[in-house]
Amino acid sequence: MSSYAEKIAARDFDTVGFDLTAGLKDALIFETAFTACGVKPSAILGAKDNLVAANANGLGQKDWSALTDISRTLAGLD
Repeated sequence: MSSYAEKIAARDFDTVGFDLTAGLKDALIFETAFTACGVKPSAILGAKDNLVAANANGLGQKDWSALTDISRTLAGLD
């Protein structure tokens, strides 16, 4: 956790362990699985919205910790 906290604080998302495009793929799989079982995937839907926004804003190939950066972007922060 401390290494991710450092990455987020430094906004260093170029050393990729798991990218946001893969995160979106997984969120879509979870959404499909939950829905097929009749369960509303509330948490997944929120994450999916942010993952879609992150990918649309050019962060798809960044480390998954860049998901925190999309909150800044959506808030209009530099």
